[in-house]
Amino acid sequence: MDRRGWRPSAPVVILLLLFIFFAPVRRIPSRNGDSTEKSLEAERNWLSKIQNSTFLEAPEQVQQSMAFPEQVLSERNELYKSSAGPGASHLNHTSVVIGNWKKLSYDSFGNVSPNVTWHKTLQSILNSGKGQFSANLYEFPAADSNDFSFVMNMENLNGTSVYQLAFYGDRLDKINALLGATEVSPEFPGVDSIPWLFHEPSDKKDLPFDGQEYFDALKNKSLGRIDDRINQISRGGWSPLLYEEESVSCRAYFYGFNKNTGLSKETLAAIENEYYHPQGVSMLKMPDVLFSGLIYSPDCNVAFTFSNYKGPRNFVFDAGLVRFSSFYIIVIFCQIFLLLRQMRINSPSYVQRLSFITIAIQACLDAFIAIFFLSINAVIERGYLPFVSIAFLSLIPSAMFTMRYLALILRVQNSNSPPPPPPPQTQNNEAANTDGSEGGNNNTTNAQDALPQAAGLTQNERDQRDWSSVCLRFYFVILVVCIASLYSAVWPVTYRFYFISTLLFASYSFWVPQIIQNVKQGTSRSFSWVYILGLSLSRMYLPTFIFLFSETTLKFTPKYSHALALAFWMSLQVLILFAQDTLGPRFFLPKKLFPSSSTYDYHPIIQAGDLEAFMQDANVCPICIQPIELVSSGSTLNPASRIVRRNYMLTPCHHLFHRQCLLQWMESRSICPVCRCHLPPV
Repeated sequence: MDRRGWRPSAPVVILLLLFIFFAPVRRIPSRNGDSTEKSLEAERNWLSKIQNSTFLEAPEQVQQSMAFPEQVLSERNELYKSSAGPGASHLNHTSVVIGNWKKLSYDSFGNVSPNVTWHKTLQSILNSGKGQFSANLYEFPAADSNDFSFVMNMENLNGTSVYQLAFYGDRLDKINALLGATEVSPEFPGVDSIPWLFHEPSDKKDLPFDGQEYFDALKNKSLGRIDDRINQISRGGWSPLLYEEESVSCRAYFYGFNKNTGLSKETLAAIENEYYHPQGVSMLKMPDVLFSGLIYSPDCNVAFTFSNYKGPRNFVFDAGLVRFSSFYIIVIFCQIFLLLRQMRINSPSYVQRLSFITIAIQACLDAFIAIFFLSINAVIERGYLPFVSIAFLSLIPSAMFTMRYLALILRVQNSNSPPPPPPPQTQNNEAANTDGSEGGNNNTTNAQDALPQAAGLTQNERDQRDWSSVCLRFYFVILVVCIASLYSAVWPVTYRFYFISTLLFASYSFWVPQIIQNVKQGTSRSFSWVYILGLSLSRMYLPTFIFLFSETTLKFTPKYSHALALAFWMSLQVLILFAQDTLGPRFFLPKKLFPSSSTYDYHPIIQAGDLEAFMQDANVCPICIQPIELVSSGSTLNPASRIVRRNYMLTPCHHLFHRQCLLQWMESRSICPVCRCHLPPV
């Protein structure tokens, strides 16, 4: 591999310019207001309307947004008629929920209001009729009813489109209800209209409770939100009642119903206290949050539902992240130990057999893992501290040890490669040499001193140039992956999954270059088997988690086929390395592709009768002074004889050794232990 002619400066500059030019910029909506006084006036007028309203006499803007279709009201009533189950509800419902949604069909579905423009992504998702969703539910304790926010990522059925909806509202613990809406806008009352979400037509009262019973508590919460906005605007700001957006997406209401846990409040409080303040007390597992929901948009006249989906509580989710991170940190330290153990064998004859690309891929893989854990913080908000710790520790083997090993391999392999040819001699140089020869010894000496400079760079200069080229390539690849990873954090789940899967399968092919290196050099002794097996097993921890256990973190459904495929691919690489070590580096290739004189065969067929050609006690290893097993008579064509032949090695000077004994000797010396003759590489 030529590492000298690559110059990545131009591609890096072009890539950075493209990234800056095409980086998405969030559009800030224009505002129909030129002073804080107008915002305060609008908010105070709206506050007065809410204060003077009743459950039966809502403000006109609220009444317009509450014109629900009959099917939506029926679905809402059925939602709250369902049984909450035994036991008590969670003390706090902050959780991560994953499930499926489906469209609620009715005659006027999709008849958009004149002043509303469909969001193309949301329209394509709803047209699919059903799909997946992932949501983060946050609950904040309050006096009469707890505040909550519900951030929902909707996807179509194949996961190629995603749209985010954010709801804010109140939870009523007495009836296990969550009532929310999107933010307030000039034509949509949003969270301020929550007190009327249980309003029913006078001729169709079908709710299992009286919504007016909770009106006062919800109204006070809405008045409190308006007061908070007035205080914020008075310090400088704008009212959402004066926003004027050119294109408005579908604004919606949210009805939620959470199920009980089957446990008492005292038991739930004890379990939660044990999580936050561990005492070593054996407790039951905290039940998942289980709830159903209905979402209706009066602007776009669309509705969809989801039912009986669950997710872990926030501290259970955080504890899982901590367990994963703690174990993975142990895995990282094991990898560092294996690498340091491998680096102890640094003799030139041994390093010459190692693949430079294999170690380079592992260095890139460590950097990829660090970038991966940094970028998924955009997806998992509560994973910042454990994931940043993993990202930092993942860079240690790459930056401190793997790069040093790469420099050693590069220096050794460069020293054994032929130097570049000297530049051709010009006519001026020939004339100068002729004049120098006539002028005497001084000119001859000057010509000889100038000869090394004409021949090219010194070995150290070549090493420095090649190492600079390697570093530039490494950081260029890392830059490309870093930019792609940052963008992938906002991609749909399907695209993000295939991007990560492609990176994993490509970077987990790091033993393939060593297999090719063995074939090219005709050698079979490369990395130690402790390093090969230990690294292969420890590297599988992360992809196993991604493919099988990342549903609540990365939103990936379990992919057993991908996990098995990657495990099979890694096992196949290790198996080929073992076969090369046992049967020869080129056992799977036709012999006609390689001339017999290209490599020396250390494993010829030797039988007991052939020892007459050797010295006395030739079947005793000179290193360990133990007998050597040879091929028995008449079994040269037996497949088992090939395994026996791999247990001994015969040098060109006709000295017989155990295979492991001679290999261990050749790790530090390339001469025969008996006669000091030079030995060809294994």
